[in-house]
Formats: sequence, structure tokens, C-alpha cells
Amino acid sequence: RGETGAKIVYVVRNAKDTCISYYHHVKLFESYTGDFDDFATLFLNESLVDAPFWKHAIGYWEKRESHNLLFLKFEEMKKDMHAVIRKTAKFLGKEINDDQIVQLSDHLSFEKMKNNPAVNFEDHINMLKDMGLGDKNGTFMRNGQVDQWKTKWSQDLIQRFDLWTKDHLEGTGLSY
Repeated sequence: RGETGAKIVYVVRNAKDTCISYYHHVKLFESYTGDFDDFATLFLNESLVDAPFWKHAIGYWEKRESHNLLFLKFEEMKKDMHAVIRKTAKFLGKEINDDQIVQLSDHLSFEKMKNNPAVNFEDHINMLKDMGLGDKNGTFMRNGQVDQWKTKWSQDLIQRFDLWTKDHLEGTGLSY
């Protein structure tokens, strides 16, 4: 295949938090009615539409040295948004000053995005709710936090995900 010159910014997230987020997503948009434990099993078995999780992430991880790919972790963004903005600007070949970084960081904050109809799917969600579909109490942007699983999951489920992650990441150099 030929080069297009397109640049890709790929963001991976901890699989445990991804599973929680994806569960709420399918409840909201696809009217999933099963419980979380069943959903987590489907996630681990790679039986969901957007599976397999690790194969997808590793595919991009293996190309992370490509000139047209920037590989980021969601957790990096939460820890130091300014550094990620700088890294992204450099990758895109853009000069950016400190004031612009502060402005972008504010614009990209979870609260701003949660309240922005252009990215929070508010109209679509309201339409689904009007039709009696989806989770009537759900929102697209829920809380934007990392490590949600630490307070919500059983030790058994944590161990299952840890083993699954270890099996998939072994020998790749990617860590979680």
C-alpha cells in the first residue's frame, strides 16, 4: 500500500477501564441489558463487536516508531495533559506556546468536553431515550477517571483481567 501522508494519533487505555467504559457505552447506545460480569466475560473472550482489544492495541504499538503514528496512553493524558499536548503538537509539526497549551488543556478537559454538544452525543442520546432505547440515566461522557475498576471489581475479575493482559502483552514491550 502506498503512503498517504496521513498522521495517526492512537490512544490506548487500560483494558479494565476500557471494559467499564465500553459496558456503559453499549448500555447507552445499543440497549445492552446484561449485567457487568457477563459483559466482562464477553470482553475477555473477545466476543464483542470491537474485539479483540489487545490485538488492536498491539498492532499500533508495533508501529509506534513510524513517522506517521503517535502512540499515547489515556493515563498519560490524565497525568500530564500539557506534556501530551506538547508531544502531539510536535508530532503534527506545529509550534505551540505555553499560553496555547493552557488554553488547549482547558478546552480538552473532561468537564468542557462533557458539556460540549459537539462531542457528547447529547442529541443522539436524547433521540434514543425518546424512542425508549438505551440507558435512560446514561450519558456518553461519564467521569473521565482512571482506575475505576479498583473500587468496583471483585478480586476474581481483577485476576482474570491481569492474567489475560499478561498473556497478551508478554514479549511485546507494552506494559499495563
